[in-house]
Parts: sequence; C-alpha cells; structure tokens
Amino acid sequence: MRLKELNTTLQNAAYSKEMLEFQKKWKQHTLNDAVTQFAKNMAKTWNAATVASDIAKMRMPAQDIAFAKLMPGGVKMDMPRGAKTVIRELSKPAAKALTETAEIEFVPKEKKFYHKDCPAKGLDAQEISDSELSLELFSEISLPDLIKFESELFENEYFANESKVGKKIFEIISGWKHFVHLGDTIYFHARCLGKNNQPYLEQEMLKAPVMISSHGRYNEIGRSCYYFADTKEGALTEVYKHCGSKKPSVQIPKLKKCKEARLIDLSQNVSKNNRFIDHLRFKVDNTPGKIVKEYLLPNFVAGCCKKVGIDGIKYQGDGYNCYVTWKDDYFSFEGNDIVEVEG
Repeated sequence: MRLKELNTTLQNAAYSKEMLEFQKKWKQHTLNDAVTQFAKNMAKTWNAATVASDIAKMRMPAQDIAFAKLMPGGVKMDMPRGAKTVIRELSKPAAKALTETAEIEFVPKEKKFYHKDCPAKGLDAQEISDSELSLELFSEISLPDLIKFESELFENEYFANESKVGKKIFEIISGWKHFVHLGDTIYFHARCLGKNNQPYLEQEMLKAPVMISSHGRYNEIGRSCYYFADTKEGALTEVYKHCGSKKPSVQIPKLKKCKEARLIDLSQNVSKNNRFIDHLRFKVDNTPGKIVKEYLLPNFVAGCCKKVGIDGIKYQGDGYNCYVTWKDDYFSFEGNDIVEVEG
C-alpha cells in the first residue's frame, strides 16, 4: 500500500487505541517500527480476548483487524493463530469501510464481526467482504447511464426494467448475498397528528398509514410502507421532512421486534465513484401529491427488492439509520411519546 493511501486511511479512520499508538510511533520513529509495534499490540489484544471469560473482554475493535489488512506487510506480519486467515479473507474495500467506524467489534474466539447494536448476529470476514462488494457493484453503473435511466423512470417507470441499467440493478439485488436483520434494537416510528392533536391508538401506530398521498423515498404515491429509525430524534427528523415549514405535533411509539425481517443494507459508506448510491441519498423537500424525481430511483430499487422477496431496506440518515419494510407486522408496542408544538 502506498504511503499516500495509508495516510488517507488514517485521516478517515475511527481510531482505536492501537491505531493511535501506530500513528504516534510512525511520527517518532520509522514506518517499519510502527508496523512491528502495531502487530505486537494487536497480537496481545487478540490473545487476551481469546482466553477471556467476560463477554465484554472477548471483543476487540474491528478497526485493528481491518487496518492490519491495509498496512504494508499485511498478512506477512507476525500474527496470532487464525488472525492471518481472517485478514486474508477480508477484502480491501471492506477493510477500508471497517476502519471508518467504531460500531463493529471482532470476537477472535469465533472469528466473527459483530455490530454493537446487534450482538446476536455475527459475520465472518468473507460475509463482511461480500456485503461491501454488493454495494460497490453499483459503482459499475456510469453517471451518463444513470442519468439516462432516471430520465426513463420519469418518462415511463413501467418499462425501466427492460433497459440495460434496469436489468443491471435487478441483477445486483437478486444476487445479494448478505442481509441484515432487526435484532433486539428498540426502534421508533413517527407520525404527524391532526389539527386537534388526537393521538393514534397503539394498533394504528403498528400499521402503515392508510390513504397516504406523499411520495416517499421507497414508496410510490398512494402506496404505504412502514418507515422507522433507530433513534427517536431520527424518526422525528424524517417525518418533519414531509411537513414543510410548519411543524405539527408528532406521535412517536417505541417498537420492539416480534418477528424477524430480512433487509438489504444500503447505509454503509461507499467509494467516491459510487454515483448510484449518491443518487439514492439525494436530500429533497417533497410536496404532498407530487412526484419527486429524486425518489424514482430508490422507488425502483424498492420494487426490485419486493420482486425477489427481500422484506425491506436499511438506509442512511443524518447521524442515524433509517429503515423501511413493505409489511407492517414485525413489531410490538413498547411505549409512546408525543412531541407537541409549542404555542
């Protein structure tokens, strides 16, 4: 790996203790000294986690495993038993993505990666790499082809799946290898109240809203889906995007999974040349009853997911994660809150 690329990785990294020490050592000594010391520190952490009986101590930062993949020497470094296999199976794009988040941990004894919010579901290095590769497959769609396809969607969405790009998108989604699940996280669904602020019943809040007219990122006009977020503030922010300048009172129930769903994860960071994912994430202010052209591409993706039996999509919010499912029977009611407008 070139020094420039190594510096770029460090600039974008969510630093672990070992990565901070690596950077300090590199500044004070040589790169070889820093690499050697990093390998020793990582081996010490790995070995301690392997023999630990406390669950919290069985885990180590996934950034360390990923950084080992990217630094000079890689698998040639002196590593504990099993570490080289994990590093070898981890793709470079997946490793780069892992260095940029502190939300993923690694359990050496199991050789699996875990998200902090979903400790029951672990992925091995190959599965992590497959997940990253799936997102990067979209980068093969050029910007000119993407613009042409979006124009076709605007002109006549019903024939878009017959175009070259439409077929490519469906091919990628139908071949998707890695899925995320709801797990044990508490989620939040938000819904604006009417003029009299009459709250919804619990049963109503567990169902997708009926008679919806607004065009959504993953729903067409008049077709309801169930949107939710992993934070209360995120759910509130998302629903306010559809309210214009005047903010109404909002009801926000807490939700807990009562059955599992299989989702594709479009929330991860991607390379700068992945224009497709950029276009899925365009921020817009939509008007009820009107078609939002920026939503036509994600609407098509949602249609592909439904066609192949995928239950929903996890996507990126502004500092939180958003979710949408086509059905609304995945949750039980855990609590309720009303955010009232002052005055």
